[in-house]
Amino acid sequence: MLSKPGPTDGRLAGSEEASRAFEEFFEAHYEMGYRFIRASRFPENDVNDILSRCFELAWNRFDEYLRKKKPDYWFFNIVRNKVSYERRVRARGRVLSLPSDMIDAHASRTEGPEQTALRNEERSYLRGALDTLPENYQMVVKLRMEQFEYGEIAAMLGISVKAAQHRMKRAMEKLEGTLREFVHDYLENDG
Repeated sequence: MLSKPGPTDGRLAGSEEASRAFEEFFEAHYEMGYRFIRASRFPENDVNDILSRCFELAWNRFDEYLRKKKPDYWFFNIVRNKVSYERRVRARGRVLSLPSDMIDAHASRTEGPEQTALRNEERSYLRGALDTLPENYQMVVKLRMEQFEYGEIAAMLGISVKAAQHRMKRAMEKLEGTLREFVHDYLENDG
């Protein structure tokens, strides 16, 4: 687990109340941030680095969070923006890393190499198809695949539960056919 970042400027450095509030904030948002970054297909060794930077950014802007009466989606916006930035950096070729789905965490220890390769190929195909969806649909599908409930997704994205469900439905309609069945089976069995 990451350690809570320390003060980097004078705004909150002397405030015990702000430090305690950030400690609670860190505990409440760590799992969501970690799961979202993992769902974004970053290599395992990069996830903690990215999440650590997100919490540093949150700490530097924590007075804004406190002033806005602690909105649920505030940290999610930081994480989402950081993930987008990291994707752009990697797309430009500045960072070389292996895809996170090269080794399937759900594969059985007794599964043979052919089955593992097929499973990884299916997941790769699925993720490629998801990348063709509009970003607001992708986000909902990827979060559902990480087993977030619609209520949690709605709070993170700052939308209603009905809107989250509608986006999921529209994403499934866009995917259609065999891929649609594969996503449904994945959510029911593996996700």
